[in-house]
Amino acid sequence: MTQLNQKYWSEKRSFQILSDGLRVETKTNETFIEEKISFDDIGFDEIITKHEPSIILIGFYASVLLNFFLAIIIYSYNLPLKDAFFLKPILILFLLVTLFWGYKIFKFEKIKTIRGEKYISFWYFSKNRKEVDSFIANLKSSRRNYYRNIFLDLDEFEKPEIHIQRLNWLKSQDYISKQELKEYIAIIESRKFIN
Repeated sequence: MTQLNQKYWSEKRSFQILSDGLRVETKTNETFIEEKISFDDIGFDEIITKHEPSIILIGFYASVLLNFFLAIIIYSYNLPLKDAFFLKPILILFLLVTLFWGYKIFKFEKIKTIRGEKYISFWYFSKNRKEVDSFIANLKSSRRNYYRNIFLDLDEFEKPEIHIQRLNWLKSQDYISKQELKEYIAIIESRKFIN
């Protein structure tokens, strides 16, 4: 799985694993952002955040909405028709502000973020949890293969100490096993004796 597409409300996110990094596209009704993140900037410290509205905020919102509808009923009975035209735009504006506030309050989110130089966020609801975890595992594997391809190339014109440092770094990052480290060091040592 080298591509992951997600949609939540009006926002769409697309992630694609490339040979040297990750391409991220974010689309909303207003904006489109596309960026390429290199494997050097991707980390794998995971954070899961969950946003749910509090009971107090829901109660406050319900109280404001109830008072709004009661005010409409009271003003519609007590005011003459000519004054009602003056209040309609104010009431409509207040209703729109209240509905927008409700949209912000009742927006449930669960996000999984991987941290590095750049933060990469995925929606992490129960319906797409397996897809996200599988994509992150593939991203880790692609990063591992990328670094192995770069640093396991043993150039015969470089000093053996540099090769050994690279191999130790690859081992410290768990990109190669202990057995592979020993095999590559043996190859480097045999080249020392030949030269």
